[in-house]
Amino acid sequence: MAPRQRSRLQHAARCGALAVIVTSCGSVGDPLPPLVDLPQPVTDLAAHQVAHEVRIEWSWPLVTTEGMAARNVSGFTLWAVDVPGFGNALTAQTIDEYRREVLTVGEPKLVDLGPGERIDARLPLGDWPLGQETILVLTVANRAGRHAGYSNQVQLQPLEPPVRATWASHSVQAEGVALAWLPSARAEEYAVDRATGNDGEYQPLGRLAATAFLDRTVGWGRTYRYRVRPLRRSEAGWIEGSASDAVSVTPRDTFPPTPPAGLRAVRTETTVELSWLSSPEQDVAGYRVYRDGMAISGVSVDTTYSDGGAERKAHEFSVSALDTSGNESPPGPAITVPAPHSPID
Repeated sequence: MAPRQRSRLQHAARCGALAVIVTSCGSVGDPLPPLVDLPQPVTDLAAHQVAHEVRIEWSWPLVTTEGMAARNVSGFTLWAVDVPGFGNALTAQTIDEYRREVLTVGEPKLVDLGPGERIDARLPLGDWPLGQETILVLTVANRAGRHAGYSNQVQLQPLEPPVRATWASHSVQAEGVALAWLPSARAEEYAVDRATGNDGEYQPLGRLAATAFLDRTVGWGRTYRYRVRPLRRSEAGWIEGSASDAVSVTPRDTFPPTPPAGLRAVRTETTVELSWLSSPEQDVAGYRVYRDGMAISGVSVDTTYSDGGAERKAHEFSVSALDTSGNESPPGPAITVPAPHSPID
């Protein structure tokens, strides 16, 4: 065989082998069905009444019913079922029959949101009859307008809210900041909130049925803002009234510690030895000793003192306590040390 003919045959064989390799790498299977792309139903719908509006919140579902990211949402629709006596375990058929549309949140508001993000809405109280128990549910639709079912059910019973709270007084005491407000009509309890500084966020301090509160957790020299929210109970939970005006307080420590008690004295040949009990406050910086009404010591944390300057006559001793802010207590109960016995001639 001529060299040129042999080269052509080898080239053809290599191309044929390559073709076999390429065509045997895989095969086209059965076509997959198109994705339905239905977002999972919302599971964290929440609603509560604040003053004369209903505040509603929920999260954009993370995935579709097929486990894909739920990005293709066209809108959320809030439904209300106003039929009494159903409780909060309505069937989908019952909801379909009695529901009324309350709110739709569409694409203009959703354009900057996505899976997992929170969505909120506020609706006027006039959208619901007062006293009527209502069940709220939410549907989330895909681009085709279909949904995978209703969200969790939330019970609501709108009522006339309690009247806004009005401050009666506030003052700084040794134990903390004392707050008092006037009773609010229709209020059964009150929530007290506190914010630190001029721009801090409010945090709840406590709830109580009384109209006075003592904040024992303040720090001296720090500014706090307080507000009170009146609360009324409904069959569906608590209803908030409008929060009070904010009151700003900067507590300063002008309160001396408790005078030390238990002062004892022993006279020796050359000194008077004193000892006493500690004052109970945590911010005590030290103690000062007085003899006959005059201070004879600096400020020391010790609860003992040796007076080597006492004359050989009767003296009256007392001790005061000072705190870290420089406040000094009155001297505690005084003790008299008699003059030493004169030697017998």
